[in-house]
Amino acid sequence: NYCSINNFNNIIKSDIIIISSPNKTHAYYLNKLHKLGFNNYIFCEKPLCENKKDFKELKKFLKKFDKLYVNFNYRHSAISNIIKKINNPKYGKPIQINFYNSHGLAFKNEFNSSWRSTNDKNFMLFNKAIHIIDLLIFFFDQPKINNYESISFAKNKSFNDTLRLSITFKNKLLANIFCSYSTTFLFRFEIICTNSHIIYDKNKILIYYPRNSFGKNKQFITPPVNFSKTFSKSFENDSLINSTNYFCNIVKKNGKFKIKEVESYLKTHKFLLDILN
Repeated sequence: NYCSINNFNNIIKSDIIIISSPNKTHAYYLNKLHKLGFNNYIFCEKPLCENKKDFKELKKFLKKFDKLYVNFNYRHSAISNIIKKINNPKYGKPIQINFYNSHGLAFKNEFNSSWRSTNDKNFMLFNKAIHIIDLLIFFFDQPKINNYESISFAKNKSFNDTLRLSITFKNKLLANIFCSYSTTFLFRFEIICTNSHIIYDKNKILIYYPRNSFGKNKQFITPPVNFSKTFSKSFENDSLINSTNYFCNIVKKNGKFKIKEVESYLKTHKFLLDILN
């Protein structure tokens, strides 16, 4: 059973609170619940906040709050499974990651009247790229910003519909991220390793392995497919269901989220806010 009410004295009696309001209100509600002493489960849509002032306040109490779950659903997705697979030494060391997530929403006539069409120049960062950034930070730790561009290609000049971001992780791992509302539909993720090439595209994972694959003339050729898996539903649908089930299973067991998970939420937001400096 669930309820939607405005009286916080009643709200804090809940076992679970879901925060799915507009982005700019998330920090307000989290602060409000903390001040009222709420200590049960919170399922919060991303992001936790969009400015450094809110982040500083939230960090004071969230870093030890082990009943908070932020819906970074890529952590429970096919892409997460790909990254886990490269822990197998046979695939070699990851040296390059490329991620593309785009479609043509900004060219639709109704876009200008939708909630996505805002004057926020960094909308694509906090609403699209945030998921893949969070996943990479979760697995590869805090990165270094190389380059960030937020630009517009469609009709709405007050809205930056395209993001290009380049970041470097430890051990010289480089990631290029492209998110846009101004292209054909594209959802593709790839990892280039020293002994393999791994691709997620069109709901399918392919792993090409090994590096030393040769043709009749002894020249390098594309390696054979070492692993293949096709997913029946959409990426977003699968990852969202998996994420929600993960949260529900913790709640059912009256469990707690690992502090490492909570700390990684904060790392993600710190990185995003540092980009804007």
